[in-house]
Amino acid sequence: MKKLLLLLTLLCVFSISLFAQSSSSAKTGKWNFGLDLGLPLGDLHDAYSSVIGASVKYEYPLSTSTFVTLSAGYNRYLFTDYLKQYFKSFGENRTSKGMIPIKIGVKHYFGGNLFVDGQIGREYSTQKNGGSSFIYAPGVGYTFKNGFEAGVSFNGYRENNSNSSVAALRLGFRF
Repeated sequence: MKKLLLLLTLLCVFSISLFAQSSSSAKTGKWNFGLDLGLPLGDLHDAYSSVIGASVKYEYPLSTSTFVTLSAGYNRYLFTDYLKQYFKSFGENRTSKGMIPIKIGVKHYFGGNLFVDGQIGREYSTQKNGGSSFIYAPGVGYTFKNGFEAGVSFNGYRENNSNSSVAALRLGFRF
């Protein structure tokens, strides 16, 4: 499963790169690399203390202020002390869980640098038989003149009729 996810991610990035190179200079997209920090809410807060990750996003323009986005990343969900002790009681030294989110969405700029965006996709576990969940992520942010970007989002997860969420901060560089 991990090899399949890696292959799909690389294929998406490669396809976007080829498409970006073949587009006209007026339609060139933007790359965005970022650090993702999150605070689990609700049921997730009982198991995880925080989330840290990194992501890459490609933004393809539909107009001067609206972009279609495709993003992929890696997030590490850090277990709470209670859950670490639980695993330790079974002889396991587990401290976190890895997840790979792959999302598509729309980003729209208002008045220049202020933007809203929304993405949907799936987040896949890096653990054997770890499963996946549907993810939706509405957000708001600001892109500074030098390409630095800061945004906040609400990441909601749906899996087996259960709702979980993470309040997230993304610090990125757009070029």
